[in-house]
Amino acid sequence: MDSINFWKTWYSLGYGSGLGSEGELKEFKIKFINSFIENNHISRVLDFGYGDAEIASQLDIKEYTGIDIVEQLEVKKNKFKAPVVELITSPFDKFNTQKTFELVNCIDVLYHILENEKPYLFATLNKIFTYSEKFVIIYAQDSYLDKFEQTQSEYNCPWRQYVTHINSFEQIFEQEECMPGSLAKFYIFKRKYDL
Repeated sequence: MDSINFWKTWYSLGYGSGLGSEGELKEFKIKFINSFIENNHISRVLDFGYGDAEIASQLDIKEYTGIDIVEQLEVKKNKFKAPVVELITSPFDKFNTQKTFELVNCIDVLYHILENEKPYLFATLNKIFTYSEKFVIIYAQDSYLDKFEQTQSEYNCPWRQYVTHINSFEQIFEQEECMPGSLAKFYIFKRKYDL
């Protein structure tokens, strides 16, 4: 089963996005992203993988565009703090828009893309960085560590290895330690030049 069909089945059974969208981890992510938004005067965000919108709906922005591979019927636009909300259902690698965004988020998504889906992962990362005018925030495992090399876990595509080849961006932040209960961290990238 590929990751798209897995999530279609998962959500059709009534499950949410998982433990990362609950409790202390959820609150930590919301606080981190909102602080970044405020400090960098961000008003337009594109979010790859909004899921159950537990995090996305709490972002303090003017314009929110969320894309997910599965339509979330229970996610209502009036749940969001943002006054302008657009929710799109599409495979990430097929998503196209004429717009660009000050910030593109990809939270708790990359480690759900299976090892045998590397072309899909790379196409998704390309889209994430293409639509960003200034910043990209990724919350994921650093799968390009010894753990990945030793176990060849099918859930840990080497996304950071690919990102090093995107010359128009530089990494400006890496969270020092994972939060308790999580194997993932925040990574922030900044475009080196204006679009």
